[in-house]
Amino acid sequence: MNELEEQKQREKAEAEERRRNWAAEKERKAQEALKKREERRKARAEKLQRKEREKEERLVRPQVNKQIRQEKQLQKDQQKKEKKPQKRRREDSTTETSKRHKSVVGRNGRQITLPLRFRD
Repeated sequence: MNELEEQKQREKAEAEERRRNWAAEKERKAQEALKKREERRKARAEKLQRKEREKEERLVRPQVNKQIRQEKQLQKDQQKKEKKPQKRRREDSTTETSKRHKSVVGRNGRQITLPLRFRD
C-alpha cells in the first residue's frame, strides 16, 4: 500500500508540475503578446508623428521660401539704394575731371585728351 500511495503522490506532484509549467508558459506567451502589441502601438504612434511633422514641413516650406525670397529682394533693393549715391558721385567726379583734361591733336591727326599734368 505504501508504494501505491507513493506512486499517487508522485503522479500528483508531476500533475502539479505540469500545471505550473503550463501556467508559466501561458503567462510568458501573454507577456510576449503584450510586449508585441505595445511595440506595434509605439511604431504606429511614431509613424503618425513623423507623417504629421512631414505634413507640417510641407505646409511651412512655401512660406519659408517666400520669406527667403523677400529677404533676398530686400537685400537687392538695399544694394541698389547704396549703389545709386555712388553713381552720382562718379558722375560728379567725371564732370570735374573732364574740365581738367585738355583736348589736343595727336601726330596721326586724331584728337586726344591729355590729363592736367600734360597741360602747357
